[in-house]
Amino acid sequence: MDSSKKINIIVDLTKLLVTILVACGLVVIVVFATSSDPMNAFFSFFVGPFTSARRIGNIVEAACPLMFTALAVLMIFGAGLFSMITEGA
Repeated sequence: MDSSKKINIIVDLTKLLVTILVACGLVVIVVFATSSDPMNAFFSFFVGPFTSARRIGNIVEAACPLMFTALAVLMIFGAGLFSMITEGA
């Protein structure tokens, strides 16, 4: 891999990390501005779902339709189609 490809990868990863950090910073600002107990809100959001097997099951249950929808979209785009809402579809 030549140096220009390495630089492009580093720049892309840096852009991604900066975007994620800015989004997290905005979320922190909004939570601190609107919540009466922001630390409890963060704890409930990040740690709460992993406190019991039932909650983990709820996460999987909520994520399954999203995963199947993403798979369907990937199959449609992979077939070279843009929309399935066409004549003869």
